[in-house]
Amino acid sequence: FAGQAAQYGPFGPRLEQIAARYEAALGAHLTAHQDGLDILRRAVKALAASGTHQVGVDPDRPDAQPHQLAAAFAEGAKARYPSAAPSWVTDDPAVRQRLLEERGIRVHLGQRPSTTGMYWLYHALKLPAEDFPSFVRAVFGWGLSDGHPLAALFADLYGSGMSANPAALGAALAGNGVHLYGLADTLFTPREGLLAGDQANLLRPPHRQLYSELTAPLNDLMATAPPGLDPAHATALRLLGSEPDRALLEASPERLPDLLRDAVDRAVDGDPATDLPLLLLQDPEMRDYAQWAATGDRTSAQFGMTRQDMLERAAELAPDLLRQIPTHRAMASEALAEQPAAGTGYLALAVPDGTPATGLTRLDLPRFRRVEPAPEDALAALGPVPPGTRPVLVRVADSAARTMPVEGGRTENRYPSATELRVSSRDAFTAPDGARHEVLNAVEVRPGDPRAGLEAVRAVGRAGEVSNDPVPAWATRKPETPATSAPDITAPTATTQAPRGTTAAGAALPPPPAQEVPHASAADEEPPTLLVADDEGDFRELDWQEIEAAPWYRDLHPGQRQRLRSVETYTPLPQALDETRNTVVAAVDGAAGPEDLRFLTDALRLRANLSAYDPVMLPSLERMIYDETRGLRDYDHSRLHAMESVIADGRKALAEDKALSNWLDAEIASGKADDVSIILYTSGTTGISKGVVLRHGRSISAAHDTVAFDHLNEKDVELAFLPLAWAGDHYLNFAQGMVA
Repeated sequence: FAGQAAQYGPFGPRLEQIAARYEAALGAHLTAHQDGLDILRRAVKALAASGTHQVGVDPDRPDAQPHQLAAAFAEGAKARYPSAAPSWVTDDPAVRQRLLEERGIRVHLGQRPSTTGMYWLYHALKLPAEDFPSFVRAVFGWGLSDGHPLAALFADLYGSGMSANPAALGAALAGNGVHLYGLADTLFTPREGLLAGDQANLLRPPHRQLYSELTAPLNDLMATAPPGLDPAHATALRLLGSEPDRALLEASPERLPDLLRDAVDRAVDGDPATDLPLLLLQDPEMRDYAQWAATGDRTSAQFGMTRQDMLERAAELAPDLLRQIPTHRAMASEALAEQPAAGTGYLALAVPDGTPATGLTRLDLPRFRRVEPAPEDALAALGPVPPGTRPVLVRVADSAARTMPVEGGRTENRYPSATELRVSSRDAFTAPDGARHEVLNAVEVRPGDPRAGLEAVRAVGRAGEVSNDPVPAWATRKPETPATSAPDITAPTATTQAPRGTTAAGAALPPPPAQEVPHASAADEEPPTLLVADDEGDFRELDWQEIEAAPWYRDLHPGQRQRLRSVETYTPLPQALDETRNTVVAAVDGAAGPEDLRFLTDALRLRANLSAYDPVMLPSLERMIYDETRGLRDYDHSRLHAMESVIADGRKALAEDKALSNWLDAEIASGKADDVSIILYTSGTTGISKGVVLRHGRSISAAHDTVAFDHLNEKDVELAFLPLAWAGDHYLNFAQGMVA
């Protein structure tokens, strides 16, 4: 997320001024809500009734104000939770300036009373969970009006453990101000129902207000924004819909000067007043040149001099445009992502006649790639194909492309970000002219890059702020690891620490979504192609010599190196590294690091009853019996045995050798209550996971107590839903069943 938001930077003092004005307006807007006033009255009334704190305001007074009620409740929370950490970000002015300039986050200096305890007190007083969203809005309204920065309020809510959206809060706090204000815009919808005007403008996210100021010279060149479309989004989409400007937005930095020269030459040869990019026409001097060239005598010497003046002016503007274009691109991506989904999209490619379409399995679409709503439209957009080639259609069902408005009342479908397509099947299409064309049905591959964009924060944020999490559960729960930007190739395992930032600002690389970890591949297999992203989300392929020369690679466990060479090709490096770290080890609950690997390898050498399996440790494990077959089909079964096959082999042996039956009876008879029943492992929250020994006698004794307490008998059925490796289900599945 930080990398995506960085496209709007660098941030500066003007953003801080706009952000301060926005936060004040948002505080006033949230405070004015009647439902917030109502829940504050009930909260203060419940606090007074609890007798734990003397309340200095009468919540039943008609003239009781929200800030009085919230302040009284905050005092009660402070008294009840004196150890709650104060809300602070930094006490260093230089760090505060860095947070603003590098991350666009406005913070205060020094400590302020935290609002975290207010959420805990709300729960402790057993106030209605369904009113918690209104309470959050009321706290934010009071906090913003009282001078708390929005970042600190979000950090307090995140740290309380009471939010239903910890992932959204963590992602926004790990990103930039763009994400914090975007999340506030989603959660609080401050402009809903407001007519266009000063108040509605103040409540626009600050980065959009700043963008509108920076692009003010373009306003005279553009039509009025459509109703419901943010002015910043309207400007960015207008640039995206202009072919000359889109060419500049899509250009690489080194090509920009040449493109500007070509754009000027084409405009002068055509209509300079309409064919010149808007990004050039916003300059008054260039606009004067273009207006003269549009009406001047093309055969005169003056016309040639004007062309030269325009070329020189374009070269002078190039450095400024080079700094502005990333911001235009980022705003266009954000604006496009909020437009309606385009649905099924088509595009057409020119393929050499001798090349079978079956060879096309993957396509990489750049950001802003246009797709058409119908196959005939895609063929028309492709136009005549070069000799020796043929058109091939690609169909994407349910595409992530968005429908954007363009001039003349038309629309276009474009992708807001770079997208990979994988061909899933093939078909055919007969055009209106009778020509038959091959069709490749493709599906989109969602990017593994965690910097997917602001829309991801917004999507999670729409879930609403409702939670019943009790404070004791929060106190024992580890904080979630919020998403951060992808690592640089030089240090992919390093923690992305912000300079003394908010509680959740610095975060280690996040774990990937749960997925089956591929088993180690043979050493002679071709290693996969891994990807690393730059700040704009564009991927490049990594050379394995570059990977193996990196210091972090040399620090990997040999098993992790083996895993890195067995991930799927075109996996982003952060995701690939997470897969190597997510070693499947029951004893450490899937969170194994190098120290865990060493511990478990040593433990396995002791040949204890450890239920752990991993290719890294397989040489130390002589035999393992497993119950669940999923995911083990392709493993080496010389030392792995399914429980069903062991039972079948045992029954066969008993049938063939009657003496074995006597041996089995003797083994059962020799069992004692003090024999070990099972070794179960702690979660490893505070250190290395520890094996807890349970004995038969203690398990049976505990089962007698609970069976008597719950009046269980042999006719009862008990549903056990925890893993067998946990004490609860092992006990419920076996011990209680035997006793009842």
